[in-house]
Amino acid sequence: EQAWRSIAASLILVFWASGSLQEGPRNLGAHFNNKVARLLTEELLNPKCFTQQLEDLACFWEVSDLLKEPKNQSMYSFCYKFEEDNFLQSCNLTVENTSRNTTLYTCFFQRQDISAFSPLEIKVFEGLSSNNTLYTRTIYVEGLVFLDPPSNLTVHFMESTGQLNVSWQSPPIAYMENSIRYEVSISPEGYRPQRVESTSGQTYYLLNLKGGTHYTLAVRAKPNGVSYDGYWSEWSQEVSVAIPNGLKTVLK
Repeated sequence: EQAWRSIAASLILVFWASGSLQEGPRNLGAHFNNKVARLLTEELLNPKCFTQQLEDLACFWEVSDLLKEPKNQSMYSFCYKFEEDNFLQSCNLTVENTSRNTTLYTCFFQRQDISAFSPLEIKVFEGLSSNNTLYTRTIYVEGLVFLDPPSNLTVHFMESTGQLNVSWQSPPIAYMENSIRYEVSISPEGYRPQRVESTSGQTYYLLNLKGGTHYTLAVRAKPNGVSYDGYWSEWSQEVSVAIPNGLKTVLK
């Protein structure tokens, strides 16, 4: 703890002199901002962190503008180290003013500073003193995977068996093809939506169809919790299918 404080104190002075603001990385993906918004709403711990491809890591927190003095904006420092390291590293924070009257502070880790299956200790300090610890958290990168939603959701009606064959393409992430579980949302018109977990690959068979009914389907993905864990993805784009009484289908 004393090592944290002494090194953090020097880092804070450097940040105060040189500034800690920088532009965020590009090519974050089409779903990055939605993932940030989700965690700001659903995740209780700070800083909130996630990885999209296991080769990236973003940690962030939000501060209400109503809590800040207009002419005395707080300065923060973000420090981290892996358990086996003997020294701290620092992260230049990106700062974004949001439409919610808040300020979003984000650390985008460099690729060489990201390692799975090893505890990563994080401390965020406020002001010019390392005694003012705002947040402290220990994370495992492989437990914070936030996948993109599955794509290419397709539905095929199998007339011989009277069932729907629902299939999709897994999120694009290396080394995790066999470590993802899925949840299928089935919404028959006039009935409550059902959610069915599918752990047997990228196909689901929907039986006991009701003739003359519209079905709306979507799928989402999450690490299966064995080697990797994390958050449910957003739902995929929906697909609707109409089952006429004559057992013919019309896809929308």
